[in-house]
Amino acid sequence: MVMNRRIWSFLDSNNLIKDTQHGYIKGKSTLTAAYQFIQNIILDIDKNKIILGIFLDLTQAYDCLDHSILLSKLERYGIRGPALSWIESYLNNRKQKVKLSNLKMTTHSNEITTTIGVPQGSILGPTLFIIFMNDIDNCIKCQACRITKYADDTNLLITATNQETLYVEGTNSMKNIQKWLSDNKLILNENKTTAMFFRTAQCKKGVPNILNFSENTIPISANIRFLGLELDSQLKWDYHINYLRGKLSNVCYSIKIVANYLDKKVLKVIYHSNFESRLRFGILFFGNCGDFADIFVIQKRTLRHILGMNLGESCRGKFRELGILTATGVFIQECIIYLFKNKQLFAGYEPTSGYTRVFNYIYPKHRLALVEKGPQYTCLKLFNQLPNKLKEIDNLRLFKKKLYKLLLRLEPYKLEDFFNMNLNIML
Repeated sequence: MVMNRRIWSFLDSNNLIKDTQHGYIKGKSTLTAAYQFIQNIILDIDKNKIILGIFLDLTQAYDCLDHSILLSKLERYGIRGPALSWIESYLNNRKQKVKLSNLKMTTHSNEITTTIGVPQGSILGPTLFIIFMNDIDNCIKCQACRITKYADDTNLLITATNQETLYVEGTNSMKNIQKWLSDNKLILNENKTTAMFFRTAQCKKGVPNILNFSENTIPISANIRFLGLELDSQLKWDYHINYLRGKLSNVCYSIKIVANYLDKKVLKVIYHSNFESRLRFGILFFGNCGDFADIFVIQKRTLRHILGMNLGESCRGKFRELGILTATGVFIQECIIYLFKNKQLFAGYEPTSGYTRVFNYIYPKHRLALVEKGPQYTCLKLFNQLPNKLKEIDNLRLFKKKLYKLLLRLEPYKLEDFFNMNLNIML
């Protein structure tokens, strides 16, 4: 743990890790990775470009890292001398065996010494993996191709004004990726690597079922699981809403069953840990879609089970009573907190003159309504609506507390409730 902290201190102070990596890095998460990827798609669609996403899958990436290559990269980044020798000792001569157990007996495999891979489940393992993968960005030569990484989850976005150029750039990028993987003794899992064209519903351009990039044949998908989100080619989020509807309905039913045996306090804990945690994840992206109202219906049904209410009985005031935010309230909260914690991503929309601590962000110029429903525009619009007293707060903990109280009092069923209310009187 001490060595891991020292390595990260060295990496951070020298700005060695690429901004495209979001895994296991302070201040970053699957949310920041998804934001970078999805917001780029939205902006490129608005520019009337053709966008191809390629979602790479690496075969047992953690288990296949070559120690000599890893150590040479560490040395190249400046980790040398006793520190490098310590890491070499940490990696070498590690032994492992497999244990199989049942009620009658326990069996062990023969013990072997591992010569590749980093220890999974360790603190240092993910750090070493991130360092190993850091220079994959260098093999991307064209400006039209961008990369987003979350640990070993590596995704490409390729844009062009026509399909011919797109295929050329895609072929070149995949050739370079394959060469990098070969040089680094990693293997692309072609059975799980997929691609997707992103476009508006009005786009009439046909897309193929598969892509042939030199040695690689990649199937085209209509939707894909991306960092825990169900992503579709038009960013309508209907696949994700369907997925979430099923998960939350199961939790709702479970709460209905146990509500006869548990008090409200325990049921509320179950709600937060099983229902709201699923609702919150990625809501920044899908909370503005048309089908989101279906999720609110399930949330109200769950609330009635917790409070022992009758079917169809109004939930107005009950969210406030229980201290639970409405689904729309959760969406507003997540968007505003994301902007507060990542203001550097929105700095380009600050006013250029008359600087004060309190200001309204400028909205990006755009053609399509898709931009207005996207995470960037939504975060800006919701933050601008806040009372100045709230915008003045610099402390994250205090800001969260005040925002939660505001949204709890407001109890918004729809976004219009937030935009049409005089929020100054709610503080």
